[in-house]
Amino acid sequence: MSQTEAALFKAGTVQAADLASTLDLSGKTVTLPSGTGGKILQVVQGTTATPTATNSTTLVDTGLSASIQPVAAGSSVIAIVNQSVRIWGGIYQNVAVALLRGSTKVWGDNGSVSSNQYYNETGSLNQYNFFYVALNYEDSPTYTLGDTITYKTQARRSANDVQFQYENHQSTMILLEVAA
Repeated sequence: MSQTEAALFKAGTVQAADLASTLDLSGKTVTLPSGTGGKILQVVQGTTATPTATNSTTLVDTGLSASIQPVAAGSSVIAIVNQSVRIWGGIYQNVAVALLRGSTKVWGDNGSVSSNQYYNETGSLNQYNFFYVALNYEDSPTYTLGDTITYKTQARRSANDVQFQYENHQSTMILLEVAA
């Protein structure tokens, strides 16, 4: 820990502006000054352009994930996802997408892919349709400072194949740590 960082911790209070600098927080608890709730403490991004396909009716990984290590106790995490999707098939196609924290589903996939959140009408049989699934979710994870929290997307199809990051189209997940 640097002398500046040691002085901050010795004083007992870390100012919100101090969080913008690089701090070695190993084993230390950060107490935010009053009135800082709701401020963005950090932003991380995960991207992938690696093609992944599924013809599964159960949830499978899409290849998109991002990890964050919270710097303050009690923070929430906002996930902003833009997932590249290509559907092949008949006139009525659905894709179910879920957001997971570790192995726990925190958003999406209501269990009925035929009535799920992403419905796409191709217009005719044997036609491809390309689009981005966009989702935003605020999560309130339980963690200890020093923990790394990983989020990922999973998906399943209704009838025909679904492809993610087709022809290397990029999918993105942005995680924002929001002060309690």
